[in-house]
Amino acid sequence: LYTQLLQGWKDAGGDLFVMFSSPRTCQWFGCWGLKEHIRQPRADAPKYDATLDFIERNRDWDFAESGEHSVDAGAVQRMKAVAKPRAPDEPVIVFRPANDPERYFFLENPRTLDTLIAGESWVKRDLFGKWQGKWDKKFLYLSVQVYDEAIQRDSDNPEDDDSIEFYIDADNSRNSSYDGVNDFKLTFAWGRDQVIIGEQSPQYIHPDLSYELAETEDGYTLHAKIPWAMLGVQADVRHRVGIEVQVNDDDDGGTREQKISWMAQEDNAMNDPRLFGVVLISGR
Repeated sequence: LYTQLLQGWKDAGGDLFVMFSSPRTCQWFGCWGLKEHIRQPRADAPKYDATLDFIERNRDWDFAESGEHSVDAGAVQRMKAVAKPRAPDEPVIVFRPANDPERYFFLENPRTLDTLIAGESWVKRDLFGKWQGKWDKKFLYLSVQVYDEAIQRDSDNPEDDDSIEFYIDADNSRNSSYDGVNDFKLTFAWGRDQVIIGEQSPQYIHPDLSYELAETEDGYTLHAKIPWAMLGVQADVRHRVGIEVQVNDDDDGGTREQKISWMAQEDNAMNDPRLFGVVLISGR
């Protein structure tokens, strides 16, 4: 059965198939995981056996046999050639409704902050993050968890201290520069009494905007309620926004050592909203 499934996927033109690998018990309808337990022999694990057998019989699919099992560069290029590029306005993720006040900032399906865009080196145990957004008619609820060994707050420039930068193109216009209407850079920095608005953003802080930075055992969190009224749009189902989240890290005082991002591959989101990821407002 599993061999037929994999062969059918290949015959249909599939280029990637991810098998659920976490051990789970098998039921009458089949097996969830590749094995029932990690030490289960191959002969007793039909899904695992079929998967390994299929890989052995189809090594010419994506990879070439070699002494070091190196990737076949030609196969990789062919895969890239047939891959469908994401359209600039295609949503990457969704914002789900904030229905339960006790879970506004609960990280249910967070996205990772794991792209280094400034700094020479990066140790993830000292700098890593994840974030999530939710929404209702009045607010965008932003939650960020940062893993950081030391929090610094000694510089005049907030970007040289530990801080979080939140970018939003509220109407997803995706211009090459800030439109001065609803493109925002908001910096939440330690040692500051209020959010810092980017120079190219409308210089207005809505009285209903609120946030909290709180230290944790392994870093800190940001919980922010950002009014849609401040962002200049009325959010509704199927509305799209451009979003980017970045974290500045100062290890020892003075200037910043590293900066990590969600979507941007370069440190220019403060100038170019096209570096933001597109988020779809979902109704469920």
